[in-house]
Amino acid sequence: MKKSISSILVTLLSAVMLGNLFASFTGVDPNVATGFAFAGSVVLSLAFPLFAGAAFNVVYSPILFTGEFYEEIFNEILFMNKTIEKGLVRIIDNVNTQMVLTESNISRSTQAYKPSPASGDALGQLTFADKILLPYQFMIYDEFTPNSVIYSRMGKSRSADTFFPKVTDEYQKQILARYGAAEAELMESRFWNAATAATKVTVAALTAGTGQNAVGAAEQTYVAAAPTDFIDGIFTKLILSYSVTKRRIKVAGTAITASNIATEYAKVYAAILPKLLQPNYAASVGMFVPHSHLQLINTYNTNATYRDLFQVSNGEYYYNNVKINFVPLAENCIIAGNGMDLVWGCDVTTPDAMVKIDFLSANSEDMFIKAPYTQQAAFVQAQQFVVYCG
Repeated sequence: MKKSISSILVTLLSAVMLGNLFASFTGVDPNVATGFAFAGSVVLSLAFPLFAGAAFNVVYSPILFTGEFYEEIFNEILFMNKTIEKGLVRIIDNVNTQMVLTESNISRSTQAYKPSPASGDALGQLTFADKILLPYQFMIYDEFTPNSVIYSRMGKSRSADTFFPKVTDEYQKQILARYGAAEAELMESRFWNAATAATKVTVAALTAGTGQNAVGAAEQTYVAAAPTDFIDGIFTKLILSYSVTKRRIKVAGTAITASNIATEYAKVYAAILPKLLQPNYAASVGMFVPHSHLQLINTYNTNATYRDLFQVSNGEYYYNNVKINFVPLAENCIIAGNGMDLVWGCDVTTPDAMVKIDFLSANSEDMFIKAPYTQQAAFVQAQQFVVYCG
């Protein structure tokens, strides 16, 4: 308090002296000059700390998204890939521990009426099978130097009240967008294609066969060449269903070209369960094919003599009214079935979920981005999926 009073008295004395000095040179009333000098001193004393803070006390707050903000950002990343964006498969986004997916199968036979049926009169079967959805934790992590973009459009000031041009809002937004898009592409490829090192060893040790209860030679080659990852992708998992009773429908394929693509699609179409092609099912059933088939189909239609065997409507492709979905599958691989029986599991609600951008150390211009997330692939009703592998 004493310090505040002293400051005011010093300011007032200085204003009187400056006011009288100014009045002697200009002829202005000394009281008026003193009043302006005092007001100016007060304004400068209040403004100085702000200018000093802007010039010397620059404080950078790292970007850290958690909770609901993380959910929004991670969902944006997820929807950067077409599999999720177009709703081609079922996504379960709150798998923070082991989840059990249960499928059921029922068969019935009609029989004559009996007033008092015995236990031996039961006809039919109801079975259940569980699929375990256990998410695996992955992480985006990389380091970069903002100084490399200081002279680009991303070198502008972060905001109006700071002098920190190397770390801009635009720059951090671009970092999130670029890493998000790249990770979304990797997630999608992993979902369809991946195979763990252990799975590769297991499949390589099998004896290839032509029956439905055996891994085909082409399937064995596919698993060996699949990108090695920490989880198995959908195509790999459907191949592995060979060992169960309700196994996938295996179709032996070949190298697909613009000349034979219609013939090979006909094999897949013929293997689809007839009940799935009925009007009440048809909207959910599709073919999942490699991106490259878009060009092969277009070339085939261009070369067709009379009509397009593959229908194209509003940018969507169909074969015999079955929708064709272009996904990052390996060449000569096709899956046909209900996409809602293919499950993409992840978690956007876990307590340690975050997206963080910060400096590596207090005296460094180098920065990092860190974003842990989870992912898993699963399916139900394997016996309703056609798996073509050439």
